[in-house]
Amino acid sequence: MLSLVHFVVECVQLKRMLMVSIIVPVYNTGKVLDKCLKSILAQTYTDWECIVVNDCSTDKKTLSVLIRWKNK
Repeated sequence: MLSLVHFVVECVQLKRMLMVSIIVPVYNTGKVLDKCLKSILAQTYTDWECIVVNDCSTDKKTLSVLIRWKNK
């Protein structure tokens, strides 16, 4: 059984990209959330997913940013 380190080394040697999960927890972060998501989108690494977890934000800005990005 391969260890995780050996698996990663093997993938690098074979030039396979590993899927990266980016988890962004948010709570009333509407003022900076758009900038955060743009930064993630600007990365050169291409095999990723972004999971945004809203912890019951009460500000309207967070929700509007999340809706706008969902529709992109």
